[in-house]
Amino acid sequence: MASRKDEKARLREEREERERAAAAGARRKRLVGYGAAGVLGIATLVALVAVALAGGDGGDGGESAGGGAQGGGDLFPAGGDVPRTRGST
Repeated sequence: MASRKDEKARLREEREERERAAAAGARRKRLVGYGAAGVLGIATLVALVAVALAGGDGGDGGESAGGGAQGGGDLFPAGGDVPRTRGST
């Protein structure tokens, strides 16, 4: 039978090994979390840049600015004249 001192040393080594394994697992999980956060951050940045680049239409008031049957863009056709009203001179 092993002496009490040997038994305590063996148990301490087993405990330390379990603690090392737990610390390595925690470190691995933390690194995976950092990687996932980095990927999410890059994806967010790419989405913001895509929205910023696609969002501007130049403000020219053409068809993309709400023209068509509902109006909103130009009220008269290109090259058209403003009609005179009856009371104007």
